[in-house]
Amino acid sequence: KLPRENPSIERIEGLQGLAMNAVTLIERYAKNRPAPNSKLMKSVDARIGKKIKERRIELGFAPELLEKLMNLRPGELSKIECGEKRTSEFGLMQLSRILKVDFRFFFCWKKR
Repeated sequence: KLPRENPSIERIEGLQGLAMNAVTLIERYAKNRPAPNSKLMKSVDARIGKKIKERRIELGFAPELLEKLMNLRPGELSKIECGEKRTSEFGLMQLSRILKVDFRFFFCWKKR
């Protein structure tokens, strides 16, 4: 067995300082990040839903067909298109393949 080193006080204080800096950064991020149910996030969900609906109609897909292709329950797509329900990243990847668009399509909209 190798002999264990006794950690020096300077090293312990340095590690504690790093840990405190990490905690501070996490706290700052948590404060500045929009809450999942905030107006901003609801607005983003509604815009993504609008893009999904526009593209679905453009391709002539019935909502039921898209729900079946994505393994969604009946009426779930309607909630996503209205912005009432959020879809996951995986759901957006599925939609991008089904609707034949790039993943970034859902996040590009004109500024007003």
